[in-house]
Amino acid sequence: MLFTTMKYVILVLEDYAMADRLKNRIRFSTTLDKKTVQLLKEYSDKTMIPSSKIIDVAIQEYIKNKEKSL
Repeated sequence: MLFTTMKYVILVLEDYAMADRLKNRIRFSTTLDKKTVQLLKEYSDKTMIPSSKIIDVAIQEYIKNKEKSL
C-alpha cells in the first residue's frame, strides 16, 4: 500500500514538473480504438516521431481536408 501511494505521489510530482516544461502545448486526454493506438505506436517506433507530433499533423490535415468540402 505504501509503495502504491509513493508511486502515485511521484507520478503527480512528475506531472507538475512536466507542466512547467509544456510552454507551447496543452495536455489533452481522449480515448482511441485499440487498433488505432497499436498502429500509432508501431508507426511512432518505426519513424522515431513522437505520437503527439503524429496526432498534431493528423488532426491539422483532417481539418484542412474537411474545410475544403465546406
